[in-house]
Amino acid sequence: MNFFPRFSCCIAALCLLSACAARQDAPLSGGGEREALSEETASILQNFRRRANEVARERDAPLFVRASLRFGKEGDSRRVTLLLWQNAPVSESLNPVRLDVQAGMGTSVAKALLDDKHFLLYAPHETRAWRYDGSEQILFLHNSFPIPLTLRDLAALASGDFTDFFNAPPSPSAARRTRTGSFIFGRSAGKRGGEVELSPEGRLLRWTNHDKSRTLEFGYDANAARPERVESRDADGNRAVLLVKEYTRPGTPYTPEQMDLKIPPGTAILPLKEMNAL
Repeated sequence: MNFFPRFSCCIAALCLLSACAARQDAPLSGGGEREALSEETASILQNFRRRANEVARERDAPLFVRASLRFGKEGDSRRVTLLLWQNAPVSESLNPVRLDVQAGMGTSVAKALLDDKHFLLYAPHETRAWRYDGSEQILFLHNSFPIPLTLRDLAALASGDFTDFFNAPPSPSAARRTRTGSFIFGRSAGKRGGEVELSPEGRLLRWTNHDKSRTLEFGYDANAARPERVESRDADGNRAVLLVKEYTRPGTPYTPEQMDLKIPPGTAILPLKEMNAL
């Protein structure tokens, strides 16, 4: 059976972010409460920045992530394992990022490489690969529309590097308190607008896009700075759950051979746009 469309759906499920259920936020009664809110939001943003600085100190070491990804609809889901690695600094766009997707007993079903010159995707059992030549980061493609996550985005999410993921901090000018005690901040700057929900401790709990048609939700263990769980849903009933099983910062850089993606002779290498024809 052709697995590559499943891999494409796997990535799409992670990237297709869900519509968020409407919630009633706590109203503000007057100037005193607004002033208290301003102090609270300043403290939350300070906590958010402190956590971001803690994560940023790890950028000078290579990255390895092993995660489980379950995706699909109710009663029809699949699970794969993602292996992602990159040399330091992780936020540097010139550094290649490698991804292997495994199913079953560690069988590799897809491999990907993103560097400053091209994006390459290889399906070992299909004897086909897909390539895009260009310096910009490439979004995963599925059914002819772009998915707003790249390999670098996956690395940033698994690392808890939300500053790199959003490219701009939340804005305190449009904050409101929810009935659960968290705070929602509006976002207009950076590469992802919409809203972010932060806990009083400054943890990112949720991102919602402008029209509330896409969301990402984040779950943490104890006092962990990085999310252990990233969940997405969409209005069509698609759901994906990414569970980070292993997160390490190796002491030595990966070799060029480890970062390379070798395509066997005889493999058909197609333009990336033809991936949607599968």
